[in-house]
Amino acid sequence: MMKEEKIITKRRKWYFNYELYVGGSALIVSVVALALGIYEANLERAHQRASVWPRLELNRSYDDISSKLTYTLANNGLGPAIIKSSTLSVNGKVLDNWDEVLFTLYGKRYQRSTRRIGNSVLPPTAILTMLQTNDADLFALGYRQFSEKDGQLNIAICYCSVFDECWLTDRNNNPTKVEACNAMQSDRD
Repeated sequence: MMKEEKIITKRRKWYFNYELYVGGSALIVSVVALALGIYEANLERAHQRASVWPRLELNRSYDDISSKLTYTLANNGLGPAIIKSSTLSVNGKVLDNWDEVLFTLYGKRYQRSTRRIGNSVLPPTAILTMLQTNDADLFALGYRQFSEKDGQLNIAICYCSVFDECWLTDRNNNPTKVEACNAMQSDRD
């Protein structure tokens, strides 16, 4: 009868198992690579958002030499501004259009040209003239009286970027980030 040969294998302790170290190292490298990929994706997303950031600024020009009053809206940002809504108000009372604004402030209707700004897109570096008038009666008031009345006017504009990040700005030209543009009463002229 043949003697059975027993093959005795000596069990190594777990900490001498080199395959475990190779597998553990591969796992660590994979986790680090995943974390770096997520971090890089976040950086890229932030860069994309910054590269199309719009910034709207409201300006007023009063030129008594040429008798011209102009209110403009300029996009001084890097991307298009999607204007969702705008509001004109005098002393907190919301008005429908520039005719009502001029009448409320000065008690008279003036010849003027206006442009609707709600629900429009303003490309970068573009300037939109919202109101322009060269009515001599308005300039007969003088700059001091005009300036006092003009301080009662507020213009609020809510706009978004192409990534649906939204801001609300007013005549102080200090945009405030908002969740979304709520329905505001838009100017109709």
